[in-house]
Amino acid sequence: MANLGVADSHKTTILPEGGRDFLRRRLMELVGVTMAALGVALLMAVFTFNTADPSLNHATGNPPNNVMGLPGAYVSDLLLQTFGLGIVLVPVALITWGVRMLRTHHLGFFGLRLSLLLLALLMMSVACVGLGDVGGAATHAGPGGLVGLALIGRFREFVLTHSSGGSLALIEPGCAALAFIAMAPALGMNRTDLPLIFRSLRAPFLGLVWLGRAGVSLWRGKPQQFDEDAIVALSFAVVVINSWNRLAVAFRAPAGSYQPKTLAKPA
Repeated sequence: MANLGVADSHKTTILPEGGRDFLRRRLMELVGVTMAALGVALLMAVFTFNTADPSLNHATGNPPNNVMGLPGAYVSDLLLQTFGLGIVLVPVALITWGVRMLRTHHLGFFGLRLSLLLLALLMMSVACVGLGDVGGAATHAGPGGLVGLALIGRFREFVLTHSSGGSLALIEPGCAALAFIAMAPALGMNRTDLPLIFRSLRAPFLGLVWLGRAGVSLWRGKPQQFDEDAIVALSFAVVVINSWNRLAVAFRAPAGSYQPKTLAKPA
C-alpha cells in the first residue's frame, strides 16, 4: 500500500523533462516574430501613406499607392487622423518588443510598458502639432491628429489660466521630452542597452567622417601613407600618452595640474 501511495503521488506527464520549457521558448519566439512583423507592416503602411489613396474619408476607384495595399491605406489614414505622426512610436515599440522576446524569451511588466507607450503616444501627438504644415505626410487633421489638437487646446487653456502665456512655446518641446522619457522604459531599455544605443547613434557620424576623409584622399589623388619609422614613432607616442593617462586616472590627478620643476641656475 505504501508503494502504491508513492506511485500515485507522482504525476504522469506526457512531455519529457525540459519539454515544457522548450515549447514555452518556441511559443515566445513565435509571438516575438509575429509582433515584429506586425510592427514592420504598420511602419511601412504609415511611411507610404498617400492622401489620394482610398480611405474612410476619401472614396476613389483608383488603386492604393500604399505598400500594404488597401488595408494599409485604411489603417494608416485612420491612425494618422487620430494620433498624427506620433503613431510611429507604436510600430517602433512592437518591433523592439518582438526582437527582445526573440532574444530573451521574456517581456516583463507588459502592462506597465503598454501604459507608458500610451502616455508617450499622447505626448508625441501634442509635440507634432508644432511641426505645422508637413504637406502630404499628414491628413487634414494635421501632424498631431485629432488627439494632439484636443490635448494641446487643453494645455494652452491651462497655461493661460495660471500664467501670462509666456510659456506657451514650451508645450510642444516639453511634451516631446516627456514622450522620449516614457519611451525608454516602455521599450525595455536599461543601462546595458546604453552602449548599443550610443554606438547606433554614433555610426552615421563615423560613416560621414570616413566618407569625408575618403573624398579628400581621392581629391588629393593619393591617400597619405606612413613609412615604417613613422608608424613605430606613432605607436610609441600612443603608448606613452595612454600610460600617462592611466597613471593620472589611478592617482586622480587633475589634468593639467602637473608643473615641471626648473633647476636653479648656478651662481
